[in-house]
Order: sequence, then structure tokens, then C-alpha cells
Amino acid sequence: MSIDIDQAFERFRKCKVFDFWKSRRLTEDLVCLLEGVCDRYASGSDEDRANIRSRVSKEFSFLFFMFCSLMVEKAVQQQSQECLKKGLVALLIEDGEFDWRENMGPLSKAYHSACLLGLPAKEFFLSMMWLAGPGMGPVVRGFLEAEPAIRSISAFGWQEGTNAEGQFAYVPLHRQNSIRAL
Repeated sequence: MSIDIDQAFERFRKCKVFDFWKSRRLTEDLVCLLEGVCDRYASGSDEDRANIRSRVSKEFSFLFFMFCSLMVEKAVQQQSQECLKKGLVALLIEDGEFDWRENMGPLSKAYHSACLLGLPAKEFFLSMMWLAGPGMGPVVRGFLEAEPAIRSISAFGWQEGTNAEGQFAYVPLHRQNSIRAL
């Protein structure tokens, strides 16, 4: 699918985080646009990738986090390495624009999904680093060097579960209240 990058980012600029507060889901048109941007980014030149990264704004960077989470769940559901790549590419495009720490939860989900697909996750991530910009390159490398417990989905408040359709999904980790009964 060939998309117009200018039109895609114009659509992204119209999105506000509270538009997704209740549904927590991307609309189908946004999924298509984000997928097209990720494809263009992955197949583009260094200059094309820098141009795409430069268009990301704090105001709508959350779309790339949401898309990553959607794609890495879809990767497990469909046993698709291609979906996993698109999820990781979305984070590389966002390039820490909002705050690099916001990338850590989706990055952890992507890493966990790679493991569930039976991939050597660290090697898979390193093979994608040629697509990384100056913001996410060091973040991903640091993440890969961290202790396994620090990279785990539970460290970021997630666990494996199922969605309303009974398919694999990352769901919030519910911790029991630690207050002792008197």
C-alpha cells in the first residue's frame, strides 16, 4: 500500500489522546496509515527515515505506541514476524519524541512477543537497529543489555491474557493489595 506521507501526518495531527481514552483502540483508517508509514520508513533511504522521524510530534506520538502494542499482539495471534517488525518500526519512528521512557512498555511487549514467536529476541532487535534514529538506538541497546527481570512485561505492569474475542492480548497486571488485615 502506497500512502502519502504528508496526508498521513496531517491525519495524525488531528488525533488527540482523549479521543482514544474510552476505546483504547485505533480506528481502522489510522491502522492503515500507520502501517503504510512503517512500510515506507523500513523501505526508505536514511534521508527518508530522518524525514519521517522529524514529523513526529509529542501531541500524537501516542499513536505509534498504540500501533506497536496492537501489532505485537497481532504478531502472537497470527504467529507473524512481519507484524512484530511493524510494531518495532513504529517505536523506531517515534524515536523517543515524547519521552523515551514511554517506549519501554511497548518495547517490553515487543521483546516478549519475539520470545513467544520462538525468535532469538536480542538478535532480532539488533538486526533492526539499522532503522533506529538517534533517540531510540541507545534506548533499545540499553534495554537489550538490561537484566531479564527489567525487560519483562510484568516490570511494566503487563501480563499475558486474552481480549474480549478470546485472542492473545497483553492485559494489565493486577497486584493484590499489600495492606494486611488488622
